[in-house]
This record gives sequence, C-alpha cells and structure tokens, in this order.
Amino acid sequence: MASGARSLDKVDAILMLALTSLTLALYTAFLTRSPLIYGWDGPYYLVQVRHIARTGFLKHGDPPLAFYYFYAISVLTGDITLGVKLGTAIMVALMAIPTYCLVKMEVGRRPEAVLGSMALAINPQLLRLSSEWLKNLVGSTFMLFSAFFFVRGVRHNRKGDLVASSIFLVASGLTHILALCTSLLFLILFVALTAICHRERAAEALEAFILVSLAPATIILVGLPLFPMYFSDFLKVKAFLTDLLWPSATSSYYMPLLAEQWMAYTVLGLSVIGFFTSIKHITFCEREKAILTMTFSLIGIFISAPITPPVWYQRLSLMGFLPTSFLVPMIAHEVRVLSDIAPILPRRVRHELTFSLAAFYLMLPMLALSRLNAMFIGPSLSDVELSDLVSMASIVPECSVVIAPNQALGYWAEYIFDCDFAKKLSPDLFTRYKHVLLLVMPGEKPLLPMRLLCTGQVLALYELMPFPSIDWWSSRPPSC
Repeated sequence: MASGARSLDKVDAILMLALTSLTLALYTAFLTRSPLIYGWDGPYYLVQVRHIARTGFLKHGDPPLAFYYFYAISVLTGDITLGVKLGTAIMVALMAIPTYCLVKMEVGRRPEAVLGSMALAINPQLLRLSSEWLKNLVGSTFMLFSAFFFVRGVRHNRKGDLVASSIFLVASGLTHILALCTSLLFLILFVALTAICHRERAAEALEAFILVSLAPATIILVGLPLFPMYFSDFLKVKAFLTDLLWPSATSSYYMPLLAEQWMAYTVLGLSVIGFFTSIKHITFCEREKAILTMTFSLIGIFISAPITPPVWYQRLSLMGFLPTSFLVPMIAHEVRVLSDIAPILPRRVRHELTFSLAAFYLMLPMLALSRLNAMFIGPSLSDVELSDLVSMASIVPECSVVIAPNQALGYWAEYIFDCDFAKKLSPDLFTRYKHVLLLVMPGEKPLLPMRLLCTGQVLALYELMPFPSIDWWSSRPPSC
C-alpha cells in the first residue's frame, strides 16, 4: 500500500469528526439516563471534585489529573454530576481519533479504520469503565494517544511524535496506574517485537522507548517521595506482583459474573485469532503489520486469559477494548482474501462483501454483551436510599464522620452529608471527630452505646458514644 494511502486527509478528518460526535452522543445518552452518577465508586468522584471546587486540592490521595479534568468540565456545565458524566463521554469519544489513525496507518483503508472506531464505541468493557472506573477510562484515552504517536514516531522517525507520546504517557501516569502499566506493556512489547522482526530498526526502537519513558520515570521517582498522596496508585504494583508471584489459596474464582466471563473470553478469542494473523504476516514478510498485530494480540491474551491473580483479573480484563479495537478491523481485513477461493463476483465487490460480513459477525458478540451490560448498569443507590440520605443530611452535625455497611453507601453518605467517611470503626475516630455516626441497614444494630438520630424507610442513622476498640462489623450476629 502506498504511503499516501496511509496518510490522513480531509475525508479522514470528516470521518473522525463524525465518529467522535456519534460516540459522544451515544455515551452522553447512556450516562444521563439517570440523574445520579453510576457505579460503586461514582460518588467518590463527586466528593473529590467538590473538594477541589472548595479548596483547590483533592480530599483523598489519588493521581490528580482526572479529578481536575472533571472539575474543569463541571465549571463549564455548572453542575458536578453532569460535569463528571459529560467529561467521561468526551474522553470516550476522543478515543476514536487515535484508534482510527492507528488502523488507517496500518491498513491504509478507511473502512477498517471506521470499523476500529466502531468496535471501540460499542465495546462492553469500555461501557463498564465509563460507568465505574472513570480514572482508568481517562488514563486509557491518554494511553491510546501515546501508543499511536509512539508507533508513528518509530515508523517515520519523527521526534515530535515521540515527544507527544511521552507527554501522553506522563498524563496516563498522573491519572491511573493500570493505564500507565498497560501503556508501558504496549511500548515494551512493540520494541521487543521490532527487535525480533525488524532487526535493523531495533536500535532506533530502543532509543525511542528510552526517550518516551524518560520523563514519566523522572516524574515518578521525584514525585513519589515528595507527593506520596498523588502517587498512591503505584503501591498497587507491589500488591499485584505479590499476588502474581505468591497467589493466595483462598481465591477460588476469576470472575464474579458470567457476563464478564463472556466479555473476557471474547477478547481472548479475538487475541488468539490475531496472534495467528500476525504469524501469517511474518510468513508473507509483512513485518510492520506483524509487529503491531502481535503486540495487541499478546496484550489481549495476557489481560483476558485466566492466568493473572483472581483479585486482579476483573480489572485487567476490562482493558480488553484496547486489543479489540485494533484486532477486529485487522482480522476483518485479512478475511477479505478468503473470498478468492471462490471467485464468483468481481474481485473488489467480493472483497468488500466478505469484509462487511466478517465485520458484522465480529461486532455481533460485542454488541450483544454491551446491550446486556447496559441493562444492569446504573447508580449504586436506590431511590429510597437516596430519599433517606437526603432527609438525614439536615440533622448531621459539623465535624462528623460516618461509618456505612458498604463502600458505595459510604461514599454517597460522605457526599450528601458533606462529612467524612470511615470504612471501619476505630478508637481514634472519637479523638479526630466530634461526632461518629453509624449508618445501618434494616436489622443491623450493633451492641454498642449509641443514640438514634433518624430512621428512614430503609436506613437508620445513629451517633456512637466513645467505646473501647472493637471491630463491630465482624462481631455482628450471623443473621445480620
């Protein structure tokens, strides 16, 4: 394919604008079905953004970039919840740009590039990320831009692209550790496979990797000891390696839901097919295609095969949108030539028809799984629970901390009550706060000195009195 066919022109710009707008409209409609924010950790983002609006700083230690981004969008919209939702939809929509560019650069055809962006937009893993793990999603947008600029910089020896890749890599590291680690995995695999398949360019690829990773490494090494609260995510790397090298015998499952297993195994199947496709590229001396296809295939196999520690498998498998958005168009592109076995129609018509059929059947499982996911995704708080919390908020005194039966309810209480949230009871809470509040579900009343503040339809709020150290959650009667 001529290099001109792989470059971008006005038609590509129009297509990218259309795909970005369509994705933005799709996710905005999905995320605004309910006035409440979605997911178990959804209210956590509201707490952080509100605290930035009041003080300029985060309330809880975390990589800061995603929260300040959501704050900026919230200022424009005038509403924190809408700002977080719209900011999420914008980041998903922006992913269509590097996906389109990467596929077009690799294949040289617009239909495959459009297919890659569409495979991204309807991906069930990305749908889950947009409703639950928003930091991860924002970091993944930076990850995709970093990957595209790195590949183009290595292919065409463009230093400016490598600088752009490094900037986006830094941005992913300041957003979420999983996005950063996935970016680094992509870069390492791409460089290693370049050294194997394209030996004369091995030194250039290694030099590019050093240039791109130098700034993120410096920021991490300097920032971790100076600003530990902003780099708390990096402690998860140690925990992951510990679980990987010394797995716990108590973990007996990999995925909590059957639908998530189907999602992971769909990615695994595509990655295995992509791996054999890359072998075909090597056989026919298509080295550049082989490098990129095998890179995405190996990433897909690693994150979707049940070989990682059970506690991490679910989160890793949700990164399956990355290999899927590239492998679906690549596999459909290669399937076109199978129609030459029975040359009934003209060659071009035959190829395009085969490509369209392959694209349809590759997209069908993802579309079905996305539809299934969308039926169950929503706020972690029921309307009745919301009504109870709102009615209780007026009686919550200042300088209070609330303890809740689960993290989701705790974050919602922290946001609505405008107080702090503690995950468990400890004696130091009575010295740090004037009031220690306890939010319980029906039938949950620990045997501790307390007074009732308010009873709602499904929730009750108590104030605890100072008491010796006791883990009351573990001491509850089994019936509770």
